[in-house]
Amino acid sequence: MQKLYPGIYQFSVPYLTYHRMVEKDGYHRVKKVDVEIHVGRKEDVAEGKLATVIAYSTSSFSNYAQEVFSNIRRMFFPNIFPMFQSNIPPFQERQIRYVEVHAKSQDLNDWHELEMRWDPKTAQFKHPVWNAISPQAWYYQDYQQKILYFAQQGLKCFQDINMQGAYNGEASWELQTETSTQLSEDSPIWLLQALHEAKQYVKVNELAHDPYHILANSLKKLSGLEINRLSYTPVITTAIVSQIHKIKYNMNSHYIDQSVTTTNIYAT
Repeated sequence: MQKLYPGIYQFSVPYLTYHRMVEKDGYHRVKKVDVEIHVGRKEDVAEGKLATVIAYSTSSFSNYAQEVFSNIRRMFFPNIFPMFQSNIPPFQERQIRYVEVHAKSQDLNDWHELEMRWDPKTAQFKHPVWNAISPQAWYYQDYQQKILYFAQQGLKCFQDINMQGAYNGEASWELQTETSTQLSEDSPIWLLQALHEAKQYVKVNELAHDPYHILANSLKKLSGLEINRLSYTPVITTAIVSQIHKIKYNMNSHYIDQSVTTTNIYAT
């Protein structure tokens, strides 16, 4: 009888590309992906699965997916799953789901489940196969809800600072001024970071648009509202998404009870 400790592990994993790129300062560029390991999710347990591992990046890492997921398995699985000894897992490989997300937007086509074969001799995944996911997959639906929730919260920050606009959850929400303004100091960090990227984008590309309105426009799009297409900037939408998927989002009710033992799950 073994106990599983359900919940979400959230962290980043570095990886090296095949092309060694040295910056002007002499440092090699190391890329990373943001990772969530969902253990004991009720929908997974109903399918006989123990966990879903999701790796997010705003740039495609398909060529390095084996390396990324191999690193995750080697570094974290022995501590997450009880009785993991001598590289022999206490589960069957099909009980772990691996999902790669090119999180530049909310496009379903940017999500794939990977089937891979684990080679215990080299401690590496091999022969990956990318499969399309169902739009009803719990992890995809949760992600959409999370994006929507924080995008709406971001819009409310603009409303709270009296940006001469009103957000009422309807498509009629409009920014009624092109005058620049400031976000309040207690605005969430993720929103301030996205604003910084919007400012940098406007500066580098010498645009006439106000970065606050570019940011608000992308928040509107992620909230399912009408947008000003002339000032819409997909790069900023990607910047917002990359910030949001790092945020913790309370989904505790979706996981099995901490006291549940998993002998029957491991044996499935």
